[in-house]
Amino acid sequence: MNDYPLLPYSVILMAVQGDSQAMDKVVNHYKGYIISLAKRKIVDENGNTALIVDDEWKRRIELKLIKAVIKFKFH
Repeated sequence: MNDYPLLPYSVILMAVQGDSQAMDKVVNHYKGYIISLAKRKIVDENGNTALIVDDEWKRRIELKLIKAVIKFKFH
C-alpha cells in the first residue's frame, strides 16, 4: 500500500495550465524526494563527512519538475 497520498487530478491539471499555486503544491508534494536527490557528501578539514543539501542542485531538480509539468499532455 502506498503511504503517500496522490496529488489530486485537479491540482495537476491546474499546474499544467499554468496556475502558480497548483505548481507550488506539485513541487511541495515532491519536496522530500527532491531533497534526498540533492544531498551530497562533504568532507571537512578534519576528515569528518556530512551530508548536506546542495541548494543549487535542489533548485535545478525543482526546475526540471516544473518544466516536465508544463510539457505534460493529457490524453
